[in-house]
Amino acid sequence: MKRSILLLSLLAVGATASAQSYLHDFEENYVDNRTQWVEQIDWETGETTWVEEEVSERVFVNPTAGGFTYSLANGEQFDQYHAMDRAAWQRESNTSSFTSGDWALKGSSDNALNVVRDENFNFDGGFFSSYTAGDAYAIWSSVSVTFEGYRDGALVDSFDMDLTAGLFVGTTGRLTNIDELRIFGTGTNSYWPLGELIMDDLSFSEVTTQAVPEPTSMAALGLGGLALLRRRRKSA
Repeated sequence: MKRSILLLSLLAVGATASAQSYLHDFEENYVDNRTQWVEQIDWETGETTWVEEEVSERVFVNPTAGGFTYSLANGEQFDQYHAMDRAAWQRESNTSSFTSGDWALKGSSDNALNVVRDENFNFDGGFFSSYTAGDAYAIWSSVSVTFEGYRDGALVDSFDMDLTAGLFVGTTGRLTNIDELRIFGTGTNSYWPLGELIMDDLSFSEVTTQAVPEPTSMAALGLGGLALLRRRRKSA
C-alpha cells in the first residue's frame, strides 16, 4: 500500500497549482473625515433630520489588492462606514452582526456596484446585509442581492440570494473566470428600486488551470517511480 501511495504521489507532482486569493475587508484604502450633509435617524421613532457636519465616513479609494477597481454604475464612489457607530449593523441584543474589523462598504439605492480587473478572476463570495433600521427593513433597503459575472462584455453567469434585515449573510454561489462583477440589490419601494446594501469580506482569486504533464513526461515519471520501487524491493 505504501509503495502504491508513493507512486501516485510522484505522478501527481506538478499536476496542480495553488491560486492566489484576495480578501477585501475595507479596513484600508479610504479618505477620512469629510464635511457633508448627513441624515441622522432616530431608530426608535423613525424620525430623520439632515445636518451638515464632519463625520467619520470614509470614501473608498481604488485600486485594491490584486488590482481590482470598485465603482458605481454612475461613476460615483461607494462609501465606507464605521459599523460600530451605526444602529444599522446592530441586532436587538446590541451584539454586532459584523463579520470582521470595524468597517464595511455601503452601497447606493440607485446604482449597481461594479468590480473590474484587467485580468480575469474568480469571485468566491462575501457577506451582505440590508441597510436596515435595527432588525427591521427600511423603505430603502434591499431584500435580495444579485451577482452577475461578465467576460469581454458578455454575461456568463449569475446567481442571487435573499438578505436578512440586521444580519450579514454569506454567499453560497461563485462566479469563475470573469473580468467584471456586478452586484445590485432589489428593494420593495418604487422610489429606491435597487435598495441599499452593506457588504464586507469580499473574496477573490486568480484563474488557474491544472498543469497536466505531457504524455512523454508522464511516461518518464512513471518509469522513475517503478525504478524506485524495484530498487526498494531489491534492498528489502
